[in-house]
This record gives sequence, structure tokens and C-alpha cells, in this order.
Amino acid sequence: MRRSVKEQIQSGLRLGAGLGVFLIGALLLGQAHTRLGVLSNNHQTGWSDWVVWLDVILGIGLLFSTVHVWYQWLAGCLLFGILKGLIALVTGRDVFPLRQVPATHLASLTVVAYCVAALLLMARFMDRKLTMVDRVAVTFFLLCLLPSAPFPSVWEIVGLTGLFLSWGVYRWRERGASAGGAPVGIR
Repeated sequence: MRRSVKEQIQSGLRLGAGLGVFLIGALLLGQAHTRLGVLSNNHQTGWSDWVVWLDVILGIGLLFSTVHVWYQWLAGCLLFGILKGLIALVTGRDVFPLRQVPATHLASLTVVAYCVAALLLMARFMDRKLTMVDRVAVTFFLLCLLPSAPFPSVWEIVGLTGLFLSWGVYRWRERGASAGGAPVGIR
């Protein structure tokens, strides 16, 4: 099935607009993070600043609205994490030390296992449209990856748990549909 030139242009424009909105959302969250850092260094309460709240709400809203575009980029980053973890596992050295984590065999194996688990939980998105639960879970997963802490931090585990819960809801609905009943839950 060939798509016409007009359809290809429209698809490319949708993809470009989605990525642009994703970047704007990421920039808003980065600005909120920076502003919170500056306010906390000055011993002020950062969350009382209405601009921080506005940045966070708009940033998360923009990320949520464009999940269908950027979840594939996130899956590519996880593939890169697998490759990086395997190289560190074999060589004993971290290739691109983004976080200050010693490249022990256990740490490398943990990175590989985490990335494989996240990819397996996200693989079901490739052949179907994302539901509201999936959108929330993937956005939550991305937001849990943002805090800078040594890997694996509590936030990364919480984000993976969100993906796992989304997978559980998907399996529950699928089982309800295959048993002859209508799928239960929010669509």
C-alpha cells in the first residue's frame, strides 16, 4: 500500500509538530527544574512560585499530548542503554559516563536488565494505539527518569512499576475481551 505524496507530507508535518511540542514540554520542565534549584539555593520555597507550577503543568501536559510521537525515541534510548550496558559488562569500563556509576559487572547487568524490562513492557505499543492508561504510564516513566541520582534510584523503579501496571491493565482487558465479555475499564 503506497501513500500519496500529500499523505506523506501530512504525516511528516504531524511527526515534526509532535516532536516540536515534545521539545517545548521538555524545555518547560527543564526551566522549572533550574528555577527550583536557584530558589532552593537561596533558601526560598520553590513550589510557592506560581511560574514553577505553570511550567510543570504545561510541560507535563505537552509531554502527555505527544506520547505517541516520542515513546519510540524513548525506546531507542533504552536500546542504547542496553548496548552501553553490554559494552560495560564485557569491558568493565563505562563508555559514556553520564552518571557517576562505577562500571562494575553488577551495575552493568542492572542497567541491561532494567532497559530490557522497560523495552519489553513498551513493545506492545508498536502494534496498537495507546490508551489513556498507556499514555499516563509512559509519561510517568519518562518523568521518573529525570531526577539525577545514582542508578538504580527509587524513581526509576517507580517508573518501571508504572509501565508494569499499565501492562497489567492491558492484559486484564485483553483477557476480558477474549472471554467473550466486553473489556472492562476506561478506554
